[in-house]
Amino acid sequence: MRVSVACEGVARIPEPGFMTPPSTLPQRPIRPPRPERSSVHTRIPTSARPFVLHLVAAAVLAGALGSPSRVAAQDDVELAEVAYASRAVQNRHYRGTYEVTLFGGILPLDAFRKGLTTGGAFTWHITDQWAWEAVHYLHSFDFATDLEDDLDALEIEPTPFAVVQDVISSNVVWKPIYLKGAVANRRIVFGEIGVLAGGGLGFFSDDSRRPMVNYGGLLRFYLAEWLSLRVDVRHMMFFDDTSNELDLQHELWTAVGLAAEFG
Repeated sequence: MRVSVACEGVARIPEPGFMTPPSTLPQRPIRPPRPERSSVHTRIPTSARPFVLHLVAAAVLAGALGSPSRVAAQDDVELAEVAYASRAVQNRHYRGTYEVTLFGGILPLDAFRKGLTTGGAFTWHITDQWAWEAVHYLHSFDFATDLEDDLDALEIEPTPFAVVQDVISSNVVWKPIYLKGAVANRRIVFGEIGVLAGGGLGFFSDDSRRPMVNYGGLLRFYLAEWLSLRVDVRHMMFFDDTSNELDLQHELWTAVGLAAEFG
Protein backbone atom coordinates (compact mmCIF):
# COMPACT_ATOMS: atom_id res chain seq x y z
CA MET A 1 0.00 0.00 0.00
CA ARG A 2 1.21 3.42 -0.99
CA VAL A 3 0.82 6.43 1.28
CA SER A 4 1.26 10.06 0.23
CA VAL A 5 2.35 12.59 2.76
CA ALA A 6 1.38 16.25 2.37
CA CYS A 7 3.36 19.07 3.88
CA GLU A 8 2.06 22.53 4.62
CA GLY A 9 2.44 24.80 1.67
CA VAL A 10 2.97 21.94 -0.73
CA ALA A 11 0.22 20.81 -3.09
CA ARG A 12 -0.96 17.30 -2.84
CA ILE A 13 -0.47 15.29 -5.94
CA PRO A 14 -2.58 12.25 -5.99
CA GLU A 15 -0.92 9.10 -6.76
CA PRO A 16 -1.97 7.04 -9.69
CA GLY A 17 -4.90 4.81 -9.05
CA PHE A 18 -6.68 7.16 -6.70
CA MET A 19 -10.02 8.96 -7.85
CA THR A 20 -10.84 12.54 -7.05
CA PRO A 21 -13.87 12.88 -4.80
CA PRO A 22 -17.04 13.98 -6.70
CA SER A 23 -17.37 17.17 -4.64
CA THR A 24 -14.09 18.50 -6.03
CA LEU A 25 -15.09 18.03 -9.76
CA PRO A 26 -16.56 21.07 -11.68
CA GLN A 27 -20.40 20.95 -11.86
CA ARG A 28 -22.29 21.70 -15.16
CA PRO A 29 -25.54 23.70 -14.82
CA ILE A 30 -28.65 21.61 -15.10
CA ARG A 31 -31.06 22.85 -17.83
CA PRO A 32 -34.79 22.58 -17.19
CA PRO A 33 -36.64 20.30 -19.55
CA ARG A 34 -38.18 21.89 -22.63
CA PRO A 35 -41.94 22.40 -22.37
CA GLU A 36 -43.97 20.53 -24.85
CA ARG A 37 -45.58 22.65 -27.62
CA SER A 38 -49.25 23.29 -27.08
CA SER A 39 -51.84 22.73 -29.72
CA VAL A 40 -52.09 26.53 -30.38
CA HIS A 41 -48.61 26.63 -31.83
CA THR A 42 -49.13 23.55 -33.90
CA ARG A 43 -47.88 24.19 -37.40
CA ILE A 44 -50.47 24.19 -40.16
CA PRO A 45 -49.96 21.30 -42.53
CA THR A 46 -48.71 22.27 -45.96
CA SER A 47 -51.74 20.79 -47.70
CA ALA A 48 -54.16 23.04 -45.70
CA ARG A 49 -52.36 26.35 -46.31
CA PRO A 50 -54.13 27.26 -49.61
CA PHE A 51 -57.54 26.80 -47.95
CA VAL A 52 -56.56 29.09 -45.04
CA LEU A 53 -55.23 31.73 -47.42
CA HIS A 54 -58.54 31.65 -49.32
CA LEU A 55 -60.45 32.21 -46.07
CA VAL A 56 -58.27 35.20 -45.15
CA ALA A 57 -58.69 36.73 -48.62
CA ALA A 58 -62.49 36.29 -48.44
CA ALA A 59 -62.60 38.02 -45.02
CA VAL A 60 -60.56 40.99 -46.31
CA LEU A 61 -62.76 41.30 -49.41
CA ALA A 62 -65.94 41.20 -47.32
CA GLY A 63 -64.62 43.97 -45.10
CA ALA A 64 -63.69 46.10 -48.11
CA LEU A 65 -67.13 45.67 -49.69
CA GLY A 66 -68.96 46.30 -46.44
CA SER A 67 -67.14 49.48 -45.52
CA PRO A 68 -68.73 51.71 -48.25
CA SER A 69 -72.20 50.72 -47.09
CA ARG A 70 -71.30 51.55 -43.52
CA VAL A 71 -69.88 54.89 -44.62
CA ALA A 72 -72.99 55.57 -46.70
CA ALA A 73 -75.21 54.70 -43.76
CA GLN A 74 -73.24 57.04 -41.53
CA ASP A 75 -73.53 59.80 -44.15
CA ASP A 76 -77.29 59.25 -44.33
CA VAL A 77 -77.56 59.60 -40.57
CA GLU A 78 -75.53 62.81 -40.62
CA LEU A 79 -77.62 64.24 -43.47
CA ALA A 80 -80.81 63.31 -41.63
CA GLU A 81 -79.56 65.09 -38.53
CA VAL A 82 -78.71 68.19 -40.58
CA ALA A 83 -82.08 68.09 -42.35
CA TYR A 84 -83.91 67.73 -39.04
CA ALA A 85 -81.96 70.61 -37.53
CA SER A 86 -82.59 72.82 -40.56
CA ARG A 87 -86.35 72.52 -40.15
CA ALA A 88 -86.30 74.61 -37.00
CA VAL A 89 -85.24 77.81 -38.77
CA GLN A 90 -87.20 80.26 -36.66
CA ASN A 91 -90.74 80.68 -35.43
CA ARG A 92 -92.85 83.48 -36.87
CA HIS A 93 -91.85 86.76 -35.29
CA TYR A 94 -95.23 88.45 -35.78
CA ARG A 95 -98.58 86.80 -35.21
CA GLY A 96 -101.79 88.78 -35.59
CA THR A 97 -105.22 87.18 -35.42
CA TYR A 98 -107.15 89.88 -37.28
CA GLU A 99 -106.03 92.18 -40.07
CA VAL A 100 -107.48 95.35 -41.60
CA THR A 101 -105.92 96.42 -44.92
CA LEU A 102 -106.29 99.57 -47.03
CA PHE A 103 -105.47 99.18 -50.74
CA GLY A 104 -104.61 101.42 -53.64
CA GLY A 105 -104.28 99.81 -57.06
CA ILE A 106 -104.91 99.78 -60.79
CA LEU A 107 -106.93 97.86 -63.40
CA PRO A 108 -104.72 98.10 -66.51
CA LEU A 109 -106.14 95.59 -69.03
CA ASP A 110 -108.82 97.65 -70.79
CA ALA A 111 -107.29 99.36 -73.82
CA PHE A 112 -109.78 102.23 -73.82
CA ARG A 113 -110.35 102.91 -70.15
CA LYS A 114 -108.06 102.21 -67.18
CA GLY A 115 -109.11 102.15 -63.56
CA LEU A 116 -107.49 103.50 -60.40
CA THR A 117 -108.84 101.66 -57.38
CA THR A 118 -109.18 102.15 -53.66
CA GLY A 119 -110.53 99.63 -51.21
CA GLY A 120 -109.96 97.52 -48.17
CA ALA A 121 -110.19 94.04 -46.66
CA PHE A 122 -110.75 92.29 -43.37
CA THR A 123 -108.85 89.01 -42.79
CA TRP A 124 -108.96 86.42 -40.04
CA HIS A 125 -105.66 84.55 -39.60
CA ILE A 126 -106.78 81.13 -38.41
CA THR A 127 -103.28 79.61 -38.23
CA ASP A 128 -99.78 80.65 -39.26
CA GLN A 129 -100.43 79.29 -42.76
CA TRP A 130 -104.16 79.60 -43.32
CA ALA A 131 -106.36 82.68 -43.28
CA TRP A 132 -109.79 83.76 -44.46
CA GLU A 133 -110.19 87.10 -46.17
CA ALA A 134 -113.79 87.46 -45.09
CA VAL A 135 -114.51 90.53 -47.18
CA HIS A 136 -112.57 92.42 -49.82
CA TYR A 137 -113.96 95.53 -51.52
CA LEU A 138 -112.61 97.83 -54.21
CA HIS A 139 -113.98 100.85 -56.12
CA SER A 140 -112.56 101.85 -59.51
CA PHE A 141 -112.25 105.38 -60.87
CA ASP A 142 -111.99 104.84 -64.62
CA PHE A 143 -110.40 107.29 -67.06
CA ALA A 144 -110.04 107.35 -70.84
CA THR A 145 -106.80 106.54 -72.63
CA ASP A 146 -105.26 108.19 -75.72
CA LEU A 147 -106.61 105.40 -77.89
CA GLU A 148 -110.16 106.68 -77.48
CA ASP A 149 -109.05 110.18 -78.47
CA ASP A 150 -107.26 108.81 -81.54
CA LEU A 151 -110.43 107.06 -82.68
CA ASP A 152 -112.44 110.25 -82.16
CA ALA A 153 -109.95 112.12 -84.36
CA LEU A 154 -110.55 109.56 -87.11
CA GLU A 155 -114.30 109.89 -86.60
CA ILE A 156 -114.52 106.23 -85.59
CA GLU A 157 -116.96 105.38 -82.89
CA PRO A 158 -115.52 102.69 -80.59
CA THR A 159 -117.71 99.83 -79.50
CA PRO A 160 -118.99 100.62 -76.02
CA PHE A 161 -117.89 98.25 -73.29
CA ALA A 162 -119.05 98.19 -69.72
CA VAL A 163 -116.25 98.72 -67.22
CA VAL A 164 -116.06 97.46 -63.68
CA GLN A 165 -116.81 99.97 -60.96
CA ASP A 166 -117.11 97.97 -57.75
CA VAL A 167 -116.06 94.49 -56.67
CA ILE A 168 -116.83 92.62 -53.47
CA SER A 169 -115.34 89.18 -52.81
CA SER A 170 -114.27 86.64 -50.19
CA ASN A 171 -111.11 84.52 -50.42
CA VAL A 172 -109.15 81.69 -48.79
CA VAL A 173 -105.49 82.57 -48.17
CA TRP A 174 -102.58 80.13 -47.87
CA LYS A 175 -99.20 81.47 -46.63
CA PRO A 176 -96.63 78.66 -46.90
CA ILE A 177 -93.48 80.81 -47.06
CA TYR A 178 -92.16 82.92 -44.18
CA LEU A 179 -89.31 85.31 -44.94
CA LYS A 180 -86.43 86.77 -42.97
CA GLY A 181 -83.78 88.99 -44.55
CA ALA A 182 -81.30 91.78 -43.97
CA VAL A 183 -81.48 95.23 -45.58
CA ALA A 184 -77.95 96.56 -46.28
CA ASN A 185 -76.75 94.54 -43.25
CA ARG A 186 -78.40 97.11 -41.03
CA ARG A 187 -81.93 95.91 -40.39
CA ILE A 188 -83.72 92.57 -40.18
CA VAL A 189 -86.92 92.39 -42.24
CA PHE A 190 -89.64 89.75 -41.85
CA GLY A 191 -92.28 88.86 -44.41
CA GLU A 192 -94.35 86.16 -46.06
CA ILE A 193 -95.53 84.94 -49.46
CA GLY A 194 -99.00 83.56 -50.01
CA VAL A 195 -101.65 82.65 -52.56
CA LEU A 196 -105.40 83.13 -52.47
CA ALA A 197 -108.54 82.18 -54.35
CA GLY A 198 -112.22 82.95 -54.02
CA GLY A 199 -115.24 84.53 -55.62
CA GLY A 200 -117.64 87.42 -55.41
CA LEU A 201 -119.71 89.90 -57.35
CA GLY A 202 -118.82 92.75 -59.74
CA PHE A 203 -120.81 95.91 -60.44
CA PHE A 204 -120.37 97.48 -63.89
CA SER A 205 -120.99 100.84 -65.53
CA ASP A 206 -124.04 99.52 -67.40
CA ASP A 207 -125.73 98.75 -64.07
CA SER A 208 -125.18 95.02 -64.49
CA ARG A 209 -124.06 92.69 -61.73
CA ARG A 210 -121.80 89.83 -62.68
CA PRO A 211 -120.53 86.93 -60.62
CA MET A 212 -116.77 86.55 -60.55
CA VAL A 213 -113.95 84.26 -59.46
CA ASN A 214 -110.40 85.32 -58.79
CA TYR A 215 -107.01 83.97 -57.78
CA GLY A 216 -103.66 85.56 -57.12
CA GLY A 217 -100.71 86.04 -54.82
CA LEU A 218 -99.50 88.35 -52.10
CA LEU A 219 -96.15 89.51 -50.78
CA ARG A 220 -95.90 91.05 -47.32
CA PHE A 221 -93.11 92.91 -45.49
CA TYR A 222 -93.47 93.80 -41.83
CA LEU A 223 -92.71 97.40 -40.91
CA ALA A 224 -93.47 96.88 -37.22
CA GLU A 225 -95.00 94.25 -34.97
CA TRP A 226 -98.52 95.31 -35.97
CA LEU A 227 -97.95 97.10 -39.31
CA SER A 228 -97.04 95.58 -42.67
CA LEU A 229 -96.81 96.50 -46.36
CA ARG A 230 -98.62 94.25 -48.86
CA VAL A 231 -98.35 93.81 -52.62
CA ASP A 232 -101.27 91.92 -54.20
CA VAL A 233 -101.83 90.72 -57.78
CA ARG A 234 -105.18 89.09 -58.63
CA HIS A 235 -106.68 87.78 -61.85
CA MET A 236 -110.41 88.52 -61.84
CA MET A 237 -112.82 86.79 -64.24
CA PHE A 238 -116.36 88.19 -64.55
CA PHE A 239 -119.12 86.09 -66.10
CA ASP A 240 -120.95 88.24 -68.66
CA ASP A 241 -124.48 86.89 -68.97
CA THR A 242 -125.97 89.98 -70.58
CA SER A 243 -125.88 88.35 -74.03
CA ASN A 244 -127.12 84.99 -75.21
CA GLU A 245 -123.61 83.51 -74.95
CA LEU A 246 -121.65 83.14 -71.75
CA ASP A 247 -118.59 85.34 -71.92
CA LEU A 248 -115.71 86.12 -69.54
CA GLN A 249 -114.33 89.58 -68.95
CA HIS A 250 -110.82 89.56 -67.50
CA GLU A 251 -109.24 92.10 -65.19
CA LEU A 252 -105.78 92.09 -63.59
CA TRP A 253 -105.89 93.94 -60.30
CA THR A 254 -102.49 95.09 -58.99
CA ALA A 255 -102.38 96.90 -55.67
CA VAL A 256 -100.28 98.01 -52.73
CA GLY A 257 -101.78 97.88 -49.27
CA LEU A 258 -101.02 98.96 -45.72
CA ALA A 259 -102.17 96.36 -43.19
CA ALA A 260 -102.70 96.62 -39.44
CA GLU A 261 -102.87 93.45 -37.35
CA PHE A 262 -104.29 93.01 -33.87
CA GLY A 263 -105.61 90.33 -31.56
